[in-house]
Amino acid sequence: MVTVGISHYCEKVRWTLDSLRTTESGKYQLDYYESAHVPGLAACYTTLLDEGTSATPIVRIEEEGEGRVLKDSTVIMDELSPPGFWGERQEEGREYEEMLDSQLGSGVRCFAYYHLLGRGNDGVLAGLGGDQTSLIEQKVFGVMAERGMIQPGMKKFMGITEGGMEESRRVVRGVFEDVGERVKGGGYIMGDTFTRADLTFASLASPLLNLTQFKNSRNMYDQFPKELRDFSEELRR
Repeated sequence: MVTVGISHYCEKVRWTLDSLRTTESGKYQLDYYESAHVPGLAACYTTLLDEGTSATPIVRIEEEGEGRVLKDSTVIMDELSPPGFWGERQEEGREYEEMLDSQLGSGVRCFAYYHLLGRGNDGVLAGLGGDQTSLIEQKVFGVMAERGMIQPGMKKFMGITEGGMEESRRVVRGVFEDVGERVKGGGYIMGDTFTRADLTFASLASPLLNLTQFKNSRNMYDQFPKELRDFSEELRR
């Protein structure tokens, strides 16, 4: 699996593969190797698996001497998840996962990057961007971030604007409110069973929650911009 180390979409697939790696059922047991890279450079590795693909995550599956490539977190989950991972409400669960991908996933990314890509946060961006990658990539990305060389390109590539950030804040709040109602009383998003909807919500929300299980290895939350920390506290409540 080729990833951007800090990507929450990659985290979604990582959790899926981890659940298959540790399952008691031999039918779904597998192992995987992750090649994590800094934003931008990951495209050099995704194109080795698929010439026209620059986006992560991307997975190459080796089966009986043959390889095939899967792209997009939901497609990868479709292919690898065990039957029943949708729960009994499969159609509704699929629609909800697609909503989480498009609204929560993109909203979290836009809101977080808007603040992290601002000047004055170069060190934080450098530390986060290099997470789980090689020492040489960490060094190169860190130097470029501290010199302000990559921020403009990342903003342009992801379409990060102030208006988009404010809209993302509204959308993410709305998703959290809806999920809060659904899980009230100790249930899960799609009823009484843990499903892909729960995994998708948790992984895509993780960058803004600062929970112990999701902490970046550099534990840089205290250095985040104040508005980002304030929104994180609101969402945790």
